[in-house]
Amino acid sequence: MHQLTTLPRPLGRFIATFGHHIDRRLPGRHKGRIARLLGPQSGRYVSPELGTTAALLSAFAESGIRYAIIGSDDQAVPFLTPRLTVMVEDEQVKAAGQLISPWPAGEPIQAFSPGGLPGFAFGDMPVLPTRLARRLLDGATLTDGLCVANPVDRFMASVFSIVYLRPSLIDADTDGVIKRSLSESIASQAGELDIQLSTPITLGSLDALLMAHDWEPPIDMQERIGCWNPWVADKLRRTGDWVGAEPAGLVVFYVRQKAIDEGKTELILNELQRSGFRLLPAPSLTGAQLEAVGMEVRGGNWGRGPFPQSGGPPGAVVVAFDPNPIPPNQTELKQFPLLDNSRIQQAKQSVRRAVHKDLPRAQHYNAMHSTDNAVQAWRAVREYYSAQEGELRALIHDK
Repeated sequence: MHQLTTLPRPLGRFIATFGHHIDRRLPGRHKGRIARLLGPQSGRYVSPELGTTAALLSAFAESGIRYAIIGSDDQAVPFLTPRLTVMVEDEQVKAAGQLISPWPAGEPIQAFSPGGLPGFAFGDMPVLPTRLARRLLDGATLTDGLCVANPVDRFMASVFSIVYLRPSLIDADTDGVIKRSLSESIASQAGELDIQLSTPITLGSLDALLMAHDWEPPIDMQERIGCWNPWVADKLRRTGDWVGAEPAGLVVFYVRQKAIDEGKTELILNELQRSGFRLLPAPSLTGAQLEAVGMEVRGGNWGRGPFPQSGGPPGAVVVAFDPNPIPPNQTELKQFPLLDNSRIQQAKQSVRRAVHKDLPRAQHYNAMHSTDNAVQAWRAVREYYSAQEGELRALIHDK
């Protein structure tokens, strides 16, 4: 909990309001810094100028901000926590951000965007796969003057949060069986929506429900979640999709379209080879195949991230092999828990330095993405180059 919320309410609110106004006057990259110094942020809050969630939603409407309510305190099965939760259009997070604060001066709120942009993310990632977040936004309808997501979508989002996003809050036993109070709420709401459930209700049965309704997250998002959700990690371990199931060495690099458009493909390939990778033969992917890759990898999120500009979607896929992988140390694993070879990060940094060499800082972008480990890389090979997998394995064995 934010330390300010433990102060007497009038004093805490006064300090939060004062901090909010000081924060607003700081340069963009420093916003929120004072709040972080005073204590960990426990969430987002309605700005003190508005105070209430009702006023916030009215301000959204007046400003033309497109949003969808995906959770509220009257839901039988809440999304993450029982408070107002909204999904806001990526292009409008700047405007929405002016109405929301890290300071606990107004009512608490949860706000996300499909791309998981800063201030509208779940930790360091989108709260839902981009395509599902878009489904919530696109399916929202006006109800009593509020933009509310479709009831089935809201329910599925809540089930998604139970299985994937809130392991420490789940009332389940060691076999993943959801205990009585939550199980009854899930069954009751599913019955109202005519959604069939298997019994007993378990994390596994709810995951199967998500899959049946096309709500299962892509495997790379599951891996990220598995870093802090033990049930998801065990699920991936059982299917051989967890780091360590393949020996380190193979990597798939995704060169982003902006770098290709700027004629920097050869520069990137040379940097990869200088970093110690051997490029392996693989046919070029078609435009349709690259579009499918872009929708699946990174959860379909190819925004700018921490860079001033976006590198665009993937424009080329490169398969490479490191004959001498370097085991990551504990510091690296703390930042990149799925990494199985330090050279991957070293190569990416080398590529970024080369691409940015003659560019002003305002034009920097991420030119290349990659798999973090050999399990991910071989999964990509099976997806894009299934006919060449045997040949590539033999070639690596020979090397």
